[in-house]
Amino acid sequence: MISVACEPANPPVVESLLRSLPAWFSIEDAIVEYVTAAARLRAYVARDGEDTPLGVLLVERHFPGAAEVFLMAVDHAHHRPVLAARWSVLPRTTSPPTASACCR
Repeated sequence: MISVACEPANPPVVESLLRSLPAWFSIEDAIVEYVTAAARLRAYVARDGEDTPLGVLLVERHFPGAAEVFLMAVDHAHHRPVLAARWSVLPRTTSPPTASACCR
């Protein structure tokens, strides 16, 4: 079963996922920038039943009513239907206090 949860910043998860996707993330400076940003941003992390990270969504809050997806990276084996459905329902399945806490 795949679960998606808001977690504190987790640069190692972001780095591991980005380095596993060289077709999309192959510029070293960009990887370093994303990993650095992951230290300050909260993340939604998708994990399988064995707690293995399958994807990450970094959210940057600009204003109380506005947030931006800073980064989305999904393990290649889980692209398209598997995690896409989970990301698309996240706002409806995450209670407002959890969602706002993640965006702070």
